[in-house]
Amino acid sequence: LEFRRVLFRSRAAVLEGEGRYVEAESLIRQRLGDMQHAGRKQSNVSIANQRMALAENLRAQGRLGDAETEVRTALAAFQTELGSGAQRVGVSLLSLGRVLADQGRVKDAEALARKGNDIIKAAGAADASGAHGTLGDILAAGYRWPEARAEYEAMRDSLKDDPQRFESFIARDPNYALSLLKSGAVAEARKLFSDLYESRRRDFGDNHYQTRSEEHTSELQSLR
Repeated sequence: LEFRRVLFRSRAAVLEGEGRYVEAESLIRQRLGDMQHAGRKQSNVSIANQRMALAENLRAQGRLGDAETEVRTALAAFQTELGSGAQRVGVSLLSLGRVLADQGRVKDAEALARKGNDIIKAAGAADASGAHGTLGDILAAGYRWPEARAEYEAMRDSLKDDPQRFESFIARDPNYALSLLKSGAVAEARKLFSDLYESRRRDFGDNHYQTRSEEHTSELQSLR
């Protein structure tokens, strides 16, 4: 059973990396079912972690209502099992904030993200870079570009000893480039947009929704 779960997790990660989210969802749900059927052998925290993986998959598909349900279910489990001040609770609040921002509920999303960020810092997390990135994305969803850029720069500073992680982040997230563009750093934004667009074309092809639907596509065209 453990080998089966590891196999499903690995295969799902590969499928998501290829943009095949529906197929990955099926594997994630199978793994979640295995964990639930294992009863007491599988902790509620592990099951909640799997629900978070499912929520991220559903969010990537644009199924935001389903994603919100999964995140809230996982969040409740983390709060019950680990306490309201646990780092995992803070991370879950950030994830919930992302989902709400995608729904257009930016004010609520920002409040959750800031609360999650505070919990993560209070819990003594050595690395808060992800929290800065998430808050930056949420502020970008509200078109608050200077504040969003400040969060991305804080993320860059927190990763100064591991710059490749920041490069990996901006390689898949157009909001940093948008924050640069909207604050006048046109040359840097142009390069980031071009790199991001070509990366999506290489990974998914010209007609895949991840290539065609990204906001950076129209922005890139306007810069050419």
